[in-house]
Amino acid sequence: MTLAAGSSAVVGAARGFLAWWAGELSDILARRGSAANSWQVMFVRRGAGSGCDVYVCARQAIEQVATSNDAGEQLVERLQRRLGKGKIPSSAIVLRLHPSEIVQTHIGVPAAAREVMEPILRNQIERLAPWPADKALFAYEVAGAASETGTLNVQVAVAARSAVEGLVAELDSLGYRPGVVDFGTDSTAPPRMNLLPRREQASEGPGRLIVASVGIVMAVSVIAGAVGGALYGRRVAEMNDLAARLEAVGAERKSTLRSADASSESRKLAWLTAQKADQPSMALTLEALSRALPDEAWLDRLEVSQGVVTIAGSATNADRLIGHLEASKLFSDVQFSAPITRADGGAIDTFSITAKIVIGRGLR
Repeated sequence: MTLAAGSSAVVGAARGFLAWWAGELSDILARRGSAANSWQVMFVRRGAGSGCDVYVCARQAIEQVATSNDAGEQLVERLQRRLGKGKIPSSAIVLRLHPSEIVQTHIGVPAAAREVMEPILRNQIERLAPWPADKALFAYEVAGAASETGTLNVQVAVAARSAVEGLVAELDSLGYRPGVVDFGTDSTAPPRMNLLPRREQASEGPGRLIVASVGIVMAVSVIAGAVGGALYGRRVAEMNDLAARLEAVGAERKSTLRSADASSESRKLAWLTAQKADQPSMALTLEALSRALPDEAWLDRLEVSQGVVTIAGSATNADRLIGHLEASKLFSDVQFSAPITRADGGAIDTFSITAKIVIGRGLR
């Protein structure tokens, strides 16, 4: 082997190994970065069609710098005056939706299914929210440890994809594209969930890592050019042996995963089918509520958990709501979960009602 041939071989092997290493490191840092709670700019929605209040976080201090009354140019000017004109990474920008813009619920999932939580919830979207699965975005977190029955209590938040993507595009046009979309009203609370798909959450980190990897490869190439010819043969053999081992391990892992997926796919499908049959239909529940509640009643809160629906709001005569709901075949055990309170001189009642959803029944 000549000196030139040895140099070319070792440089090629080094580049291949470093490219693999950079990819692995990129995946690790992207996953770690998506879980971070740090942010610099937060847009807090006041409600549907009500605009946003804008906050910045600098040196652990949170300050409101703009409101929904400010025009786009004024907003950008205030943010630049506060944070400078440098580009802020999407991972440090948060869009916080108002709770009225999402559907929140809790469901029970067997602890053994923790590793396949996302496909399970995606299969349940049409039962949990009034949008088809392809027109909804969702996020979740395990609200509590597994109970004695081996069931995880999972909090799920679902939003309309078109609404979220429209807001993201609007902020992107101002130069502040959010990398995190969650919900709430408190600007001091750190983000917990992210409604954006994972491929959008980690869109910036790998690019920077690739640039760094190119620099590392160039440095290795220069160093390799100064190494003596006697060392090249041994290093090439070692790198080839390492590459062969890595390739063998990767092939074995892929084969094992394919076998495991094939053997467990039928069990997953059977389990998902059973879970779906045991859950009440969110679409039917919403339709039944809209039919049962009179025009003089309106809701401020709607929750569905473990087959029980809880509604809270105001009405001109809340006492009659129990009868309206009991007349629907979809609800049973209808009762007030809190005393009725009076407002506006006794003309408006504030109520909170719970009812069990009868699974398997239609609206008629």
